Amino acid sequence: MKTKTTNTVAIVLLGLLLSNCAMSNAPYPLPSLPDSAWLAEDIDQAGVMDMLQSTLKFDVNMNVSGSGGCNRYFGSAKVSGDEIIFSPLGSTKMACSPAVMNQEQRFLTALTAVRSWRIDAERNLLYMSNEKGGVILRFSRLTEPN
Repeated sequence: MKTKTTNTVAIVLLGLLLSNCAMSNAPYPLPSLPDSAWLAEDIDQAGVMDMLQSTLKFDVNMNVSGSGGCNRYFGSAKVSGDEIIFSPLGSTKMACSPAVMNQEQRFLTALTAVRSWRIDAERNLLYMSNEKGGVILRFSRLTEPN
């Protein structure tokens, strides 16, 4: 009886150890917004400039920050299920080339129109949609929140 119990405990412990190893090798934590960072890949179905990075970072308290491509911005987000609303965003006021400023304005305007979100965990993509359900922002996950 003692051997059977010992074997059972050993099997359970081995299973826990293996599942812990598998989880620690995952490229990202489970899909969620808090403590995540994203890179814009598409803004309102008009693409983005290749070398320009428009980013979105959520901290654990749902404060948001990032770069529009030229200026840094900051604010907060209120999330309830798949619904999300960004507070009015503040930003720095640097001037960049017209093309950069255009993308930044499209990005920040799209953020204010966002009303829902979903994460495709398999592809590590974040989709944000407007009140009509149309996807207006698509992000790829950055490996580490910055």
